[in-house]
Amino acid sequence: MSEIIPKRRYNEIIEHLKNGRDAEAEKLCRQAIDELGDVNFIALLGTILARGNDLHAAERELRKAVQIAPAYPKANEELGAVLLGLGKPDEAIPYLSKAIELNPNSADGFFALSGALKLVGDNNAASKAFTEAQRLSPSKAKLEKAGRLFAEKNSEKRKS
Repeated sequence: MSEIIPKRRYNEIIEHLKNGRDAEAEKLCRQAIDELGDVNFIALLGTILARGNDLHAAERELRKAVQIAPAYPKANEELGAVLLGLGKPDEAIPYLSKAIELNPNSADGFFALSGALKLVGDNNAASKAFTEAQRLSPSKAKLEKAGRLFAEKNSEKRKS
C-alpha cells in the first residue's frame, strides 16, 4: 500500500480534531486501524479517547501502541499522561521517563513527569523536571505554574 494513503488519512483525522469534530476523527481512526493496523493510528485513537475524557479506553489503546512500538515517544508520553489522569502516578513515571529519554525536547513530557513525581513525593526530581520543562517552553511553564497554584488553592479551600 502506498505511504501516501496512511499519511493522507492521518492528516484528515488531524483536520477533524483541529475543527472540533472529534467523533468523526475517532470514526476515521478506527477505520484506519481496521484497514491498516498502523501503530500511529492506534496511538492517535488513544489520544482522541483521552481528549474525550474516556481515560480507561485511552489507556487500553495507548498500552497497545506502546506494546507494538516501545520506542514511540508520543505514545509513551500520552500513556503516562493518561495514567496520571487516572490517579496512577507510580505507573505513569516509567512511561513519562521513557518518553523524555526518547524525545528530550518534549516540554509536555517534562511537565507531566514533574507532576507525577510531585504526587509520589519526590519533590527534588519533580523540581528538576519542571526546571527542564521551563527551559524548553518558558511560556507554557507560566501557564502550568498558574494551573498548579490554582489547583493547590482549591485543594486547600476544600480542606477548610
